[in-house]
Amino acid sequence: MYNNRRIKILLVVSQALFIIAAFLFCFTAYIVTHRQQIKVDAIIFAWLQLIRSSLMTRFMRTITFFGSRYFLFPCYSLLVIYYLFIRKKLWFAVALALTGFLGNQLLYLMQDVFKRIRPADPLVNYINEYGYPSGHSFASFVFAGLLSFIICQKHLQTTLKLVAGIILFIIVSIIAISRAYLHVHYPTDVLGGFYLAVLWLMPCLWILYFVNHKYR
Repeated sequence: MYNNRRIKILLVVSQALFIIAAFLFCFTAYIVTHRQQIKVDAIIFAWLQLIRSSLMTRFMRTITFFGSRYFLFPCYSLLVIYYLFIRKKLWFAVALALTGFLGNQLLYLMQDVFKRIRPADPLVNYINEYGYPSGHSFASFVFAGLLSFIICQKHLQTTLKLVAGIILFIIVSIIAISRAYLHVHYPTDVLGGFYLAVLWLMPCLWILYFVNHKYR
């Protein structure tokens, strides 16, 4: 009885988050495609300029790596291998792999749809894709959401789960901020990546939940 009520509450909350994230993503997308200059971008860029230093730049260049495909692809691979060969959960491993792979395809589709040019004078090289939404922001928030979900399925104290979730959120938030600091994305690109991650995670987490409980 308790579990059924808890699931219903979580379903309502996830539906509300999905609707809010969809509205915010579409609203931000409309703004970035209809205005050449956005005030909030200018304000945040000005603030980031105030904290810029050689030490901070080195830190941001390091932290931004953890939102890249070169870090996240091996992480996804290890998760899939763990659930496939150690936990013997074939369908859960497949669902994890599809969440990462199809999420990336959704990201590239959105970038091709909006075709937002990135800021000038980036502090890192090899920037090719369009800017909205931010790929690092999207990918890191999605992966953190998956890790948080996996942690929540463990038999751990609620406090430990909460602390782990907060730590993950702080880390990926810094990764997202690094993209604006390094001038490879506008702040609204970063927000768009976060909104799209929430949109993608809501159905994916429910699929993972049901797969995990059906194929134990």
